[in-house]
Amino acid sequence: MNYGTVKEGIITAPLAMCSSFEGVGAWHTLTDAERAEYGWYPCVVLSESYSALTQSRSELPTLTFDGATVTATYLVVDKALATVKSDLLATLAAYRFDFEVGGLELADGLRLLTDRESQSQLSNAFVTLKHGLIPDTDWKGSNGWQLVDLVQIEPIAKAVAAHGRGCFRGERQVQTLINEAATIADLEAIDIASLFDAAYREAYAEVMAAEQATE
Repeated sequence: MNYGTVKEGIITAPLAMCSSFEGVGAWHTLTDAERAEYGWYPCVVLSESYSALTQSRSELPTLTFDGATVTATYLVVDKALATVKSDLLATLAAYRFDFEVGGLELADGLRLLTDRESQSQLSNAFVTLKHGLIPDTDWKGSNGWQLVDLVQIEPIAKAVAAHGRGCFRGERQVQTLINEAATIADLEAIDIASLFDAAYREAYAEVMAAEQATE
């Protein structure tokens, strides 16, 4: 149960009851009347729960005291449709970025780094080898250094490129659903993770299936 204090006309709430306070042990065992002697009263909290997606809540509650009970009332306001869309789009972009740079594991168990710097280095190495400027290159993967030539690096580069393709395909498809949503209920029904992942898998598989078909 929540409590609040009223001292010298100043209300502080909601507070959790402590076991020892102001030299009094077993504070939690006192009756409400005994706690009131020290300025502590039961606190009723209103509108504490809210939907973070569709509503905003005041950081601090409005406090009132009727002589026996403190009431803490949070102000909860429904967000406009455009605001919810903006919040969801920001969440989607963050999800895509984390997914994109979080690494990629190939079917053979090889774990690839996919942060932006690693993607750039891999692309540069592939282009350099593709144009015959060098016969091979030292390439650093998540499991350490390897000496690779064009034949070895091409499927790795293709997988990472397919990974990037899937990430942005996923973001675009979910973004379209968010932008086209007509109601708050439509937006609440959008599961970013599952929709993104499905679109990602399809786009990634298209590239890798084409790669396998040419082998």
